[in-house]
Amino acid sequence: MKRMKKLVATILLMVLSISLSPSGVTAQVSTGLETPTHQLPVDGAYVTTSHLNTHEIDWDDVVVEAGVTVEYRYQSSLDNGLESDGSFASPIFTSGWLSESEILAADTPEGTYYWHVMARDANNTSKVSDWSVPWELNVDNTAPTLISVIIASSGDNEEWSKTGDEVSIVFVADEALGDTEVRIAGQPATTIESISPMIYKATRTMTMADTEGNVDFEIEYSDAAGNNGILVDATTDSSSVTFDRTVPEVKTFDEYQADLTVTASVIEEPKNYLTDSGVYVADNYSSEGIEIRTKWEIVKTNDYAKASYKVTYVAKDKAGNETTSTPVLFDLTSAEKLPTGTFTIELLPELSVKTEKGMTYEDSGASASWASGYLNVWTFGDLDLTKTGDYELGYMANVVVPLKTLGTSPTYKTRDISVVDTTPVSPVSNLVVKGYDGYVALSWDNPTEDDFAGVLIYRSQTKGVRGDLIAITSPETDRYEDYTVVNGKTYYYTLVAIDGESPANESAPTIQAGATPKQIKVASVTNVTSDYSDDNEVTEEQDVKSDQDENTNDEDQNQNNGEEDSSNAPTVGIIILILLIALGTYLLYLQNPEMFEKLAFWKKNK
Repeated sequence: MKRMKKLVATILLMVLSISLSPSGVTAQVSTGLETPTHQLPVDGAYVTTSHLNTHEIDWDDVVVEAGVTVEYRYQSSLDNGLESDGSFASPIFTSGWLSESEILAADTPEGTYYWHVMARDANNTSKVSDWSVPWELNVDNTAPTLISVIIASSGDNEEWSKTGDEVSIVFVADEALGDTEVRIAGQPATTIESISPMIYKATRTMTMADTEGNVDFEIEYSDAAGNNGILVDATTDSSSVTFDRTVPEVKTFDEYQADLTVTASVIEEPKNYLTDSGVYVADNYSSEGIEIRTKWEIVKTNDYAKASYKVTYVAKDKAGNETTSTPVLFDLTSAEKLPTGTFTIELLPELSVKTEKGMTYEDSGASASWASGYLNVWTFGDLDLTKTGDYELGYMANVVVPLKTLGTSPTYKTRDISVVDTTPVSPVSNLVVKGYDGYVALSWDNPTEDDFAGVLIYRSQTKGVRGDLIAITSPETDRYEDYTVVNGKTYYYTLVAIDGESPANESAPTIQAGATPKQIKVASVTNVTSDYSDDNEVTEEQDVKSDQDENTNDEDQNQNNGEEDSSNAPTVGIIILILLIALGTYLLYLQNPEMFEKLAFWKKNK
């Protein structure tokens, strides 16, 4: 009976282990043989059909004991769904048993595939391994394309680049790219990065060694499978960058005359000129719209009636190259207005500006346009930075062609400039406040600025409150006495320095200081009685009065008696002396009473 049960179990096990796979291959169940390990192509790889025509799909050999031959079975599928035994649910190819750990998948069409392998003992075919974990393989024979290419500069103007600016090329591909090379202005890009899926950015910083003009570029690229795209050297949106490494040149009038005498072939190069009292600016690329800025500084000369200035010119081209000319000294009061013309001159944004008195004024300038020739832009006006007030600065232009000046000019434009003084003088320092009988005395140190005009004195009876303005001092004064006070009350004072502007600019206030005026008292003895009593006590009676009360009493007494007023100081001194003698005698008696028993008057009193 036991033998019958064992036979039935063996038959059931064979039925379960020998079932057919969907491809018609008998399913294998692992009996302990090692599972093969995949090698190439790597999981998720992209390859071409031509690559698979010459490169095998490879996995590691399974190592067993000597004398054992191992065979392998390869299987592929369009999806990675598996049966319970680990084989693909829908395989498209299952090989026979292979003697080598590789297989050539030639002529595989485009698509995404999954593959895995298993091993068995050729001498004992019932001994097999598990199926390996499937790997993905992408076959791609289509070359990539760039659907968007844009170039830009990091400078102020993205269409112009100067030395030190970064030129960037952003390009979008129709699929993820593999190897990519970008050259900008003939040199390899410094960085190439993927800024998002299928969007890439290449950058390079321009140097003085680069050639001026249009910045060219080339993009060579391939996809992950190695398909090469067509070389790209143009943008898709007509964007471009012009490289200009030349700083605009500021020249003197003598150099300007020299330019006018050279041959016409040299003069034909596009240039713009800014001329003002013998100075002009030349630029090699910006044929129009050059930015003009001027910096004005007052210059004190012997003739103070004239407005003489040192003017510094700043020229900036489209690429952002900027230079500052050598300052030029000239007299603007003699400037003449040129006749009107047809070309344009436009003020840069600020049509009305304010500038601080005594400081340097940097004008925002103007721009001028002319189709050809040399363009001269002139400034004129009377701008006195040492005085507050309203001024007008004008701009006009004319055109210069080789060897002569055309007599045309646009109507001049003007900018209103207000010279203001908003800077207060320094605060008052070292404030000292003291209270006396009937008044409070203040002293301080004044600011040292030239435009210091005086001090505002505020008084309050509440600490921390500025209070009322009680006085305005002159700049020569550094003390004040306030007699509008009452003895016994505390007063707080705050001082503010002002300049001579209208309205005046006020300094920061001083730290508040307070004082209390008080009545001054002097002690005096008006009636003294010495009483040598039986108990030997001495009594002193003092009546203390103020100097004012004593003076009032003296005046009343003089009026009643017709006597002249005299000081009572000698009388007070005599009385004090008598008191001191009596006190000393009494103290001597207390220490030596036997001495006084010999005195006749003392015995008599006894």
